[in-house]
Amino acid sequence: MAGYSALFTRTAKDAMRPALVVCDQHTPCEDVTARMAETGSNCAVITRGAGRVVGQLSGRDVTHRVAFRVPSGTPVGEVLTGPLRVARHDERLYRLVGVMRVTRAQYLPVVDDAGRVMGLLSRADALGAGLPRYLERLDRFAQAATVEGLRAMRHAQPELAADLLADRLDAPEIQALLSGINEDIYRQLVRNTVEGLALDGWGRPPVGFAVIVMGSGGRQESFLGPDQDNGLVIADYPDAEHTAVDAYFAELARRLTRDLDAVGIPYCAGDVMASNPLWRKTYSQWLAQLDYWKRSRSPQALLNASILLDFRAVCGDFALGRSLRGAMVERIGGSSGFMRALMLNDSTKQVGLGWFDRLVTEPGDSAHEGEIHLKRNGIMPIVEAARLYALAHGVEATSTRERLNRLHDEGVLDADGLDALLHAHGFMCRLLLARQVQESLAGQPPRAHVPPGALTSRERDQLVRSMKTSSSLLRRLRRLLVGDV
Repeated sequence: MAGYSALFTRTAKDAMRPALVVCDQHTPCEDVTARMAETGSNCAVITRGAGRVVGQLSGRDVTHRVAFRVPSGTPVGEVLTGPLRVARHDERLYRLVGVMRVTRAQYLPVVDDAGRVMGLLSRADALGAGLPRYLERLDRFAQAATVEGLRAMRHAQPELAADLLADRLDAPEIQALLSGINEDIYRQLVRNTVEGLALDGWGRPPVGFAVIVMGSGGRQESFLGPDQDNGLVIADYPDAEHTAVDAYFAELARRLTRDLDAVGIPYCAGDVMASNPLWRKTYSQWLAQLDYWKRSRSPQALLNASILLDFRAVCGDFALGRSLRGAMVERIGGSSGFMRALMLNDSTKQVGLGWFDRLVTEPGDSAHEGEIHLKRNGIMPIVEAARLYALAHGVEATSTRERLNRLHDEGVLDADGLDALLHAHGFMCRLLLARQVQESLAGQPPRAHVPPGALTSRERDQLVRSMKTSSSLLRRLRRLLVGDV
């Protein structure tokens, strides 16, 4: 099972081997084949100019197209055929395995952001990270570059989650894998959007930018029905260029959010999207926005700040995102008054236990009458306390488990407290994810609720224990942060 999950976490760079034979396209074929023989390599990477990859020559190509078939001195570039497919260094293996299975490719050159060769990914090495019984499912990810292909990729997630649950992978690990797939969808759509803008006369991006995701995606804790929670961090530029630069990124955001909706990541009902200027700002504007929220402390300011606190950059200029994250942690974490206001605001999400350990269910006027809101009253209290307590200690991590582990490293949580919180969080995530898988495979939209009748006696008892553990630990964390309230 560890091998299968590795397909969704490891990249081409992680699995590549050195490219032993790299030749310019003008190199004579006989020289290329001689170097392949000397090194025992079954693939030569062919480049041009500053090392950009233009093709590859395999042992099979030598047998069928080169040996005894071309005149001596023929440049190797003249015998290359077929469309070039390379592996970007940051591309995850699950997509590349699908590509190699569909195209029957034995090797893919691995390239950097400039298209220069970094190494070689062999089919054997990539397949070695997976399990054969899962490989056919990966084929649907092979050509996921169009909206249609990405939609199929998005809709494959319930079956993937079902497989991983059946193999007893921890729910937070599955959520991280689902989040990674969604990040790949974001990256591909951003590439498509930038290329489409260039074709439509908008040109290339006028300045650097980073696409950020917030909410569960930012924490890498996605369930099966995430909506869009995204924004843009744009590099600072002269005021005189504002009209042109702002128009470009407004159009980029409009197209990106439209296409995300088309592939199955719907528009955010709260308009937390890059198409909303509130969530599309330059670096300096974001810093000013954070300072305004700190001063205002209105309910909306507190809500917006809480949303932003979980952001992660998923494509573009990652350094820009990291810099903003560091500045945000310093600004907000260093303000005890604002931290207290955030904690009191977040404390409205109470653990769902009533008197005598009764599981609290939704009231009669709710569309989910009699059901447990597991995300709001079970999972989110842990998420929110971990977020703010980590922030108070200068921890820049975004995932709940990483935040809790870092708090343990800082001596804030002892080993028993850490274990209890991780277990409670993991159990409730698994319970909700399993329910969402059932709903999705039955053609129903995944929800954040669980009917009490769907729980076994053992699950009900464990849920009560998880909530009790959460409640006692959260009270201690809140007391340490904001005092007796």
